[in-house]
Amino acid sequence: MNDMYMDDYLGGAESIQAAIILRDYIIEIMKSAGFKLRKWASNCPQMLTGILNDDNDPLIVLNLDDNEIKTLGLCWNTDNGSYQFKLNAEEKTNINNTTKRASVQIHGFADAPVHAYGCCVYLRVTENNDVSCIRLIAAKSRVAPLKVIYLARLELCAAVLLCHLVEKIVNKLNLNVSKRYLWFDSTITLAWIKSSSNSWKTFVAYRVGEIQSLTAKNEWNHVRSAENPADIISRGCRPDQLCYSKIWWEGPDWLCYDEKNWPLSTTEAPPLPMEVLEQINSAMITVTTTGMEIFNLIHRYSSWMKLFRVTCYCLRWFNKTIRKKQFPSTSIDHGKLVRLLPFLDENNVLRVGGRLNKSTHISDEQRNPIRLLHAGPQALLAAVREKFWPLNGRNLARKIVHEFVVCFRSKPTVFTPIMSDLPESRVEPTRAFQVSGLDYCGPVLIKASLNRKAPKLKAYICVFVCFSTKAVHVELVSDLTSEHILTALRRFTGRWGLCTTLYSDNSTTFTGANRQLIELIKFLTSPENIEK
Repeated sequence: MNDMYMDDYLGGAESIQAAIILRDYIIEIMKSAGFKLRKWASNCPQMLTGILNDDNDPLIVLNLDDNEIKTLGLCWNTDNGSYQFKLNAEEKTNINNTTKRASVQIHGFADAPVHAYGCCVYLRVTENNDVSCIRLIAAKSRVAPLKVIYLARLELCAAVLLCHLVEKIVNKLNLNVSKRYLWFDSTITLAWIKSSSNSWKTFVAYRVGEIQSLTAKNEWNHVRSAENPADIISRGCRPDQLCYSKIWWEGPDWLCYDEKNWPLSTTEAPPLPMEVLEQINSAMITVTTTGMEIFNLIHRYSSWMKLFRVTCYCLRWFNKTIRKKQFPSTSIDHGKLVRLLPFLDENNVLRVGGRLNKSTHISDEQRNPIRLLHAGPQALLAAVREKFWPLNGRNLARKIVHEFVVCFRSKPTVFTPIMSDLPESRVEPTRAFQVSGLDYCGPVLIKASLNRKAPKLKAYICVFVCFSTKAVHVELVSDLTSEHILTALRRFTGRWGLCTTLYSDNSTTFTGANRQLIELIKFLTSPENIEK
């Protein structure tokens, strides 16, 4: 299926015998599905003999006068097996003349100037007599992004494009490719590719990782810019010059020679300037210790986190010891006292600190109140704090207010009675909406029609709730009259069936509807109507 394009088949084999077997196999498979293959053409005359023609179809085999046939938009010369395209009515240029030989190599070149970047792929076939034939098989180019990026990153994008093109070409050729060579004239890009992707920033690291997943590091080599055919893609070339450009159609001259005569490529990446390294900034932490024998925690623990926790415990103990020395043991809670930033004034009175020391429009008593161990009721708490700062003032105030009878009566405790059991209709499983409740919500505004300038009308939403399953059904009504609620009830029962019990409040809409239903039931169950 890889050799099929729409209703055309283009394929081949390593030998004539294998090609004939493949031909007969394809004919048999397509015939079993009702497809008859015709218009056969081949560069080997033996392939066109032996094809059954029971219908005497004159187009079962194409008779070519000039040995040329169009295949996928190209002219295929069956005489020499080359593909051609026409520049004018008479001039033709061969662009490919490859067959399946002994040794096959893939050579890819990439380049990226400022405005565009591209790549080209060549097929190098070496026969048994060590004669090599190189032909261009694919090329691809991209316009540089509108966002300006410097040249090194653009060259890296060209390398990614080359990797994807080579991977696609190798999978489609169905040839035994012995080696792949990828050539680039940028030492910066080669240094990025031949190093770990974790060393670079996000833009470079992502693309280097993608390149390394598709290719091997030893497949990349350096080539001079003058010998890079991909330079023609990125810089442009006139059609009349491209037609006779040997480096474009056949690659550099040294590809025809033995591999010993190719440009040497070092495995080590060359040193790069600091402005293009794009390395991730890392910080080095150096720990120095003194000659103290007492504090030797660093030598005791090899885990950084455990050393960090032990150091925190030691510092916490040290700070508590210092506080105990500053404030002797008394009945004062040191933890709450320290949070208030206390200090002793000139009269050795303990006062509360704070952030109001630079305020000039308040008194010293308000700025730094005297600390007290007890306080008065909550009503006096604000006035007391103007001069003193009682600890746990709110809790003490609540206690005093609770014990003071006058204040307790002014704010009595609300008694919440125990709720009774739920009715049977709420807990017994029944079908949906067998026992339901009904109420209105709204009003809401709706359009009178689908026109853009249609007037908005007032409407209401009729909500039905199932007591057993808590399911909800809504209906839209345009009025609160009894006729509209009965219409909504008719739609509801048509969807879910009749209810055994339907609860609602005593609004005039529901009471009026209930009255109409009772009158209807009396009328239908009257003896005169029953006899009729």
